[in-house]
Amino acid sequence: MLLTMKKIIKYSSVAIVSLMILFGTLSIPKTVYNKTDMEAVKLGYPISFVTQNFTRLDPPFPWKYSFGSPWEDPFKISWFNFLLSYLIIFLVMGLAATGIEKLFIKIRKK
Repeated sequence: MLLTMKKIIKYSSVAIVSLMILFGTLSIPKTVYNKTDMEAVKLGYPISFVTQNFTRLDPPFPWKYSFGSPWEDPFKISWFNFLLSYLIIFLVMGLAATGIEKLFIKIRKK
């Protein structure tokens, strides 16, 4: 398979956008219902890949949390889940980019 410059740019763009979306999912809040839940708040989509501890805080419940300061709230990253989430987003974005590209080619030929 010959990699053309067009394909390299397309898939590099998809890779960068997918990574930005993946990190953006950390800002999607998760609801916590008690102090025990605050010990391990799972963040990230489509598969949770960050677990963060918010027990230093004392909010009223239920409360919503998204990724907090890594210096104040300890966290762990599941690299397997991170890569799996990235792969899922990359595949969806790649399929969308290919579909949009085919649509534009079809419209251009008319």
